Formats: sequence, C-alpha cells, structure tokens
Amino acid sequence: MPSTELSVEETMGGANSTAREYQSNAPVKQVIGNYSKVIGQKEERTYTNRNAVRIIVINAIGHMAVLEDKDKSYYSLPNGIVAYDADHQNAGEESVKEQLGCEVVVYEECIAAAEEWRGDLHQQSFCYVARMMEDKEKTELLSVEGRDGLQIMWVEVNEAIGMMKKSKPTSELGKSVRERDLFFVKEYDRLLWSGGLRAMYDDWFKV
Repeated sequence: MPSTELSVEETMGGANSTAREYQSNAPVKQVIGNYSKVIGQKEERTYTNRNAVRIIVINAIGHMAVLEDKDKSYYSLPNGIVAYDADHQNAGEESVKEQLGCEVVVYEECIAAAEEWRGDLHQQSFCYVARMMEDKEKTELLSVEGRDGLQIMWVEVNEAIGMMKKSKPTSELGKSVRERDLFFVKEYDRLLWSGGLRAMYDDWFKV
C-alpha cells in the first residue's frame, strides 16, 4: 500500500535525466506530455531513493483537487509514496482515497514526471490524471477539511495555476513542491487545450 505524505511539503527533482532513465526506474506504461522536470542538482553523496505519484483529480464539473496547507503557504496535488515496483494506477487510487476520502479512476498514461535531488533524498515523481467517482452534488463542495488538517479545495485549472504561482513557501522543501506541482498542473492544462488528452476523455465519457 502506498503511504501518503502527511504534509503538503514533498520532494522531486533531479539532474539531466531522460525519459529512458525514468522508464528504467519505475513501471510507467506511457508518457504523453513533456516528460522530465529537474529540480536540484546531484552531488557527491549517498541518497535515499524513492518514487511518488502525483494525481490531478477531476470531479464531475471539471474542477481539480488542490491541497492547501495554510501554515506553510503553498499548495500541492494529492500524492503518495510508492514502492519501486508498484502499479502506479493502483497506488494513485489508494493514495487519493486515503487523502481525499473519495474513489477515483486513474488514467494509465503518465502526463509528466519530475526528478529531485534535495538534501539526502532523490525522488522521482510521476503525474497522472484521475476521474472522481462520486455524484455531482457531492463533488460541488468548494472546500472541505481533509486528512491531517490539510484543506481540500476544488478549483478550476487556471485558478489552481494562479494560486500556486502566487504562493510563497519559505522552506526549500516547499519551494520544490511549488515548482514541481505547478509544472504538472501547467502541463495538464497544455495537454487539455492541445487535444493531448482527447483519447482519455473520449474513453471516460463514451456512451
């Protein structure tokens, strides 16, 4: 089972990574967007390696879930740490259920990835899109309190981008989270408008 992170603070980044390197380190089936984002720089030290999934959860009215940690002044996507050989779809669905308290279906294609070197941690994060499996009335809530005091906000994609851009994290960890998750949301928005996600939405909403 994946372990969701207890704070909006997280990790990612890397140095000069390629799609091939990513695919050799995690069970990613297919990538449809700009694959890599590098944060931080690899140094001559021993690192702890881990993989994570980041999930863009879309509800029945097209809004996405954003986690707000008011004490740390930044926003994050629903997420979870996953085992090296874990199935990312299953891990993402379990993580979202634990963090948001709702059932989702995660689309199998990874839309973007990021690698981070921060302190003694080396993390690779993989972003997926998920559809919320709830009735419309329940998904129209704009803001509810989630696990560990994190505020769950349902906002339009452009609003999420604006919120993340304006956030001012004070820790190095928070700055990494902001850079990574903003990249993921912007990439989702780009794919949405360019038609890169058409196959996914056609599959989701076919009669």
